[in-house]
Amino acid sequence: MPISATTVWEVRTTGNDTNGGAYSSGGTDWSQQDSPQYSVTDGVTDGTTTITSATAAFGTDVVGNVMYVVGGTGSVVAGWYQIISRTNATTIVVDRSTGLTAGTGVTLKIGGALATLSRACGQTANGNLVYTRAAETLTANVVLASASRIVGYTTTRGDNIKPTLTAAAGCTIMISLTSFGAMVSHLDLDGADIATHCVSGGSSEQCAIGLKARRFATIGINITGSGSLASYCEVTAGKSGATSGINVGAGRVISCNVYSNPCTGIVMGNWSSAVYCLVSGNTGASSDGISCSYSYVLRNNTVRGNGRDGFRTTNEYRSASELRNNIFYGNGGFGCNLTTGSTYPGLVVNAGNNAFGSNTSGARNNLPTESTDVALTADPFVNTAGGNFALNNTAGGGAALRAVGIPGVFPAGLTTGYMDIGAAQHQDSGGGGIMTGRNWTGGYNG
Repeated sequence: MPISATTVWEVRTTGNDTNGGAYSSGGTDWSQQDSPQYSVTDGVTDGTTTITSATAAFGTDVVGNVMYVVGGTGSVVAGWYQIISRTNATTIVVDRSTGLTAGTGVTLKIGGALATLSRACGQTANGNLVYTRAAETLTANVVLASASRIVGYTTTRGDNIKPTLTAAAGCTIMISLTSFGAMVSHLDLDGADIATHCVSGGSSEQCAIGLKARRFATIGINITGSGSLASYCEVTAGKSGATSGINVGAGRVISCNVYSNPCTGIVMGNWSSAVYCLVSGNTGASSDGISCSYSYVLRNNTVRGNGRDGFRTTNEYRSASELRNNIFYGNGGFGCNLTTGSTYPGLVVNAGNNAFGSNTSGARNNLPTESTDVALTADPFVNTAGGNFALNNTAGGGAALRAVGIPGVFPAGLTTGYMDIGAAQHQDSGGGGIMTGRNWTGGYNG
């Protein structure tokens, strides 16, 4: 039996990489403290799942904890084992055969957090959670080789306040995801112009959620396997020579803010999507806001002030694509540039309700004008210089984009929505609304 899929690891700066570091269930969680709850140097191993100690006085609370085992007369190689049962005060049973040379004087530590993310990730089994509140300087890549999740926090698990990890010499990829389903969330990853990637992975269904990725040398978040997801991430301050802020394969980018990079903001492969993203100020002669090849969905994005095109495709436009409810404003090339056009022009039907304004080369290339498109005559944003891309109420600007997006009236004609064009939806005056019977009045429009 391997370490349980429900095991949760703990990393904190005040921990130690020779602690037990994790807990599943059955006893008392001793991982969320700096020092081990049990620490003895008279352990006895015999190569089976049984480990004894004359002095430990094991209580029933040890069950479910992970134990660090090392040393003794048999020169036991360090390892982390989960306690699955307690026989008595001197004897416990662990999750798998130690396979160790029989020895006495073995060090046993139960409880206490680990000190580094690398140590925790190196011990995980599929399904594990790794909570980290450690602010670390990384001198080597952190490799997560299981279908587990890293979650950052600062005070209480789940507070989503990001601890900072900073790259130093020797760290080329800050977090390397090598298994399908691996996830990393709520970390501030500072590449320090050293790390090529803040996060990188190529297996299917990998996720980056709630990250800040900055000062990367090549790509901020690079997850290119099928079904990949980048969600609620902030990506900024890439180093000169970087190639993209976020790079996904056949994946999704949702509600990300990618700005002030010297490269294309979001790069997507085939069968990919970007929705509710703010992509702005990514400078450079060949820096687009969003680029992809074909068969994509772009909906409710705000793409403003990028060096070349707001949106650029590198292959033919296909009917499986959707381009709706987006704002393309103030970009250095076209708002939308479908560079090779379409092999089948008659299939260009899934576009409309997009807004264009002040794009240097014009609104569009190889994309027909739709009757539902909006030609902006004024800046539609509240405070571009301050990074606030909420819609203003200026005529010909933000006012022209309110409540005119798809879906509007749903196909049956019985329900009407009031979606704004762009990533940020406006709030009507009048506060949060009043509940009367089963109907809301006031509040958000859309």
